[in-house]
Amino acid sequence: MMALLFLVLLFCSLKDIGSRRLPAPLIWLLLSISLVWPVAGALIDGQLWHWQQLLWVLLWFLLLLPGFLFKVFGAADIKIILILALISPFDFLLHALLLAFAGIAFWWLLRDRKRREYPFIPFLTLGFGVSLWMHGALF
Repeated sequence: MMALLFLVLLFCSLKDIGSRRLPAPLIWLLLSISLVWPVAGALIDGQLWHWQQLLWVLLWFLLLLPGFLFKVFGAADIKIILILALISPFDFLLHALLLAFAGIAFWWLLRDRKRREYPFIPFLTLGFGVSLWMHGALF
């Protein structure tokens, strides 16, 4: 199941790099894959899923809302982060976002200082994978 989630995240990353827009069916596919974990009663790291996880999703929404309103994040970025918040503990997603922002900063420093906008989902996918690996929950 984790491999399928990563495959869809990688496809989302490629679409974000190529067209800077994600089609809605792709986001629905990611949501349907991620809903298997709460239905099964577990999170990504194997802990029990509890209704309080929805409070973490609400917290992430409130934390990311200013970024959406000030056009730092796109709608697809927010949707994917909230989908990942539904199935992962708070610290997993926090590490993933910090690693994604660090990846964007390094990319800006090393490669491309002229651009102002970058596709965020590839960096989020990389950060999420590294975060899962750091916590020992990858495959």
